[in-house]
Amino acid sequence: MKHSHVILLVLVGAIFLTILNNYHTIATSSRSKEEEESYGFSILNHPKNNEPTTTTSTLSTTTTTKTCHSFFSIMSSSYMDFEEYDDKPCIRFYETRYKPLLEFQQEFMERMNSTLTIYTSWSIHQVHNFTSCQQYLNDNTTTNKYPNLIEKRFDPTSLLIQNNFTSKEIDWLRHWDRTNPTNKARYVHKKHVAARLSDVFRILLAKGNDDDEGTMAYLDLDMFPIYQKKNMYLQSPNVAVPFWSDIANGGLEIQNSGFCFTTKQLDYLIIQMKSIINSKGNEQNYELYTELGPTLFQKSIQTLSSLAHTRLLFTTTNSDSSSQKVITKLNSSVSYYWLHLDGQFRGPNSSHGTDQLRNAMKQVFQYA
Repeated sequence: MKHSHVILLVLVGAIFLTILNNYHTIATSSRSKEEEESYGFSILNHPKNNEPTTTTSTLSTTTTTKTCHSFFSIMSSSYMDFEEYDDKPCIRFYETRYKPLLEFQQEFMERMNSTLTIYTSWSIHQVHNFTSCQQYLNDNTTTNKYPNLIEKRFDPTSLLIQNNFTSKEIDWLRHWDRTNPTNKARYVHKKHVAARLSDVFRILLAKGNDDDEGTMAYLDLDMFPIYQKKNMYLQSPNVAVPFWSDIANGGLEIQNSGFCFTTKQLDYLIIQMKSIINSKGNEQNYELYTELGPTLFQKSIQTLSSLAHTRLLFTTTNSDSSSQKVITKLNSSVSYYWLHLDGQFRGPNSSHGTDQLRNAMKQVFQYA
């Protein structure tokens, strides 16, 4: 009798273990699926331990997909009089205040085995009628100083038409520089026309050519990707998030200074952008210079995250006016993926010329 009880207990135990194991397998499988389909946005703990991968499984075959295929930036003052009449834009761009930025971008791109396409709206006349410009272009490899930086021109009006902007919307953008709001925001509106145009064009250019390569990852020319593997920025959707460590309770911001989005995400941003432009009517008065840039991104982040899982990559902020401030942040417990050395940093560190700025940037990058 005791023997039969023992056998019965063993059988019951085995059945229980089988059920428990099957439940664990189902739960694990369900959780994995939830994680794959989750649309919340995540903050990474440490760059070296969290390189993103995006996989699509079909039966036994697993393929890796990449959201963005390369980096790009934009240097354009489209529709503004001073660009139209600038006869040597390449000299002003490559040989003055931007020179240290280009030198370090070349270094970072070479390190990552990637390229940075710099889109300009210079006319063919402006570029090719001056032989001094030729040494900077990638089609002249014997004298090109920046082999990983590619200069490409785009036509702003054609780009707007390609993205279904109406003739009225295009006309508004073309005349932003000549719009004269009647209220106190007039100065703010006029001062930031070039920045607002850049906010528009970077979203449109990020869509690329709608080919199989995917979209492009944007970064400001003064935005440096310090993680050495390019897939951190190209593999899956992500956006730059300034970490305001000097705020007692902490603070995060969503910026358009660095991002990689899917086509659906970019299409959503274009819809929202056009809605804002149309809401301004004929006066086209913008009280905040960030309305089509960081403010748009901040208000859209939840929807963008629902369209595709979007990673938040910490960057330094525009409160960093000295090398020591940036270095202190890099030595903190926060993991930064970008260094944003914008005008707040470059201004105080370039009063004595580009060599001063270059040395200040070198100090920072030694700790990156």
